[in-house]
Amino acid sequence: MYFTSPLNCVQITPPVSLRVMHDRWPNRGADNVGSTPRTARASTVATPRSPPGDGPTSARPRLQNRGSAAAVEPIQIPQRVSAAVESGSPSRLNVESLLAQAKSGNPIRMMQGQGGSKTQRELAKVQDYQTLALACKRAGKQREEGQAYLALGAIYENSANFLKAISFYEKFFAISNELKDNVNACAALNSIGVCHQMIGGERHLDLAIEHHAKHLERADVNGKFIAHCNLGLAFSGKGEEEKATLNHRQALRYAILLADVAGEALACGNLGMSGSRKGDDVTARACLERHLKLSDTLDDKRGSADACRELGFMSLKKGEYDEASRYFESALVLAQEMEEEKKEVELKCQIGVARGTVRLDEMKAQLQAIVESEMNEEAGM
Repeated sequence: MYFTSPLNCVQITPPVSLRVMHDRWPNRGADNVGSTPRTARASTVATPRSPPGDGPTSARPRLQNRGSAAAVEPIQIPQRVSAAVESGSPSRLNVESLLAQAKSGNPIRMMQGQGGSKTQRELAKVQDYQTLALACKRAGKQREEGQAYLALGAIYENSANFLKAISFYEKFFAISNELKDNVNACAALNSIGVCHQMIGGERHLDLAIEHHAKHLERADVNGKFIAHCNLGLAFSGKGEEEKATLNHRQALRYAILLADVAGEALACGNLGMSGSRKGDDVTARACLERHLKLSDTLDDKRGSADACRELGFMSLKKGEYDEASRYFESALVLAQEMEEEKKEVELKCQIGVARGTVRLDEMKAQLQAIVESEMNEEAGM
C-alpha cells in the first residue's frame, strides 16, 4: 500500500491505477501534480494496492486516492504518483474525461454499467483507446496519443496484466520525455516501477528499483516521498532491510518537511515493520507506537487496527501477555467496526492465546507454590 502478518497501507480498488508500495504499506505519490506523498499511484493525486506483503506496509494490487491529507495509505504498499491534470486520474480511470481531454469527440462504445459483461466492457475500452492512440499518432497529436497510452496502461493494470500495462506506460513515458513533460514522465516512471513491484521476483524488483530511482531523480518533494517509500518496499522485498530502512527514513524526513501527517504515519509504519524484520524491536516498537498515535489522530481505523495488531505480536514475543491482550482487543474492536470477519476470527484467537498464556503462568505459579509449601512441611517434619 503490502505484525506477524503485514500491515496494509496504500491499496487500490477497481478501477484504480495509482500506487505506492509500503513495507507493508507501499505508496505512490504525485510529482508536482497536486497529490500528496502517501499514495502509490496518483491521479492528480492517488494510489493503488498490490500483492500481499508482510507487515503493516505490504503492497497489494489496489490503490486509494491520495488527494487529501486525510486519505491514509496502508503501509507496505507501493505508492503512486499523479499524472498531469489533463490526463485525469490514472488510478480511477475517467474514460469520458480522458476522451474529452484528448479531443477525440468519440464516446466509448460501452461504459461501465451499460450492459455486456465486464470483459466485454474492458475490451471495448481497450479498442477505443487503441483507435484513439492510432488516430492521434497519424494526426501528430503526441500529447493526446500519450494520454491514450496512459489510459490503456491503467486498464491493463487494473486487470492485473502488469506486463501489458508496462508496455503502454513505457510509450507514455517516451512521449512525455520527448515533450519535456516532467510531471507525466514522473507519473510514468512511478507506474512502471509499481507494476514491476506487483509482479515481484528478483528481476522485476531490480527493475522496480531502477525506475523508482529514476523517478526520485526527477521528482519534486512530494514525488521524492513516494519514490523513497516504494524503494524501501522494493528493497524489503529483496531482503535488503538496511537499504529499505534508509529509504523509509528519507520518506519520513520528506513527510515531516511537507507537514504531511498521513505521510508521516505511513513512513513510521513502514519503518516499524522494517525494524521488526531486522530484529530491532526498540525501533520497531517506537515507530509503530508513533504510527498508532498518528492513525488515531487521522481517524484511520485500518491503520490503527494494523498497528495494534503488530504491537500485540511484539508484546506476545516479549512475554508481555496482558499488554498483548489489550492491543489485540483494541484491534478487534476496530475490525468489528470495519466488518472484517477474517481479522475478527484471527484476533479472537490471538486474544485467547494471550489470555490463556497468562492463566497458564498463574496456574504454574500456584502449583509451584503448593509444591514448595509441601516440601517445606516435609522438611519441617
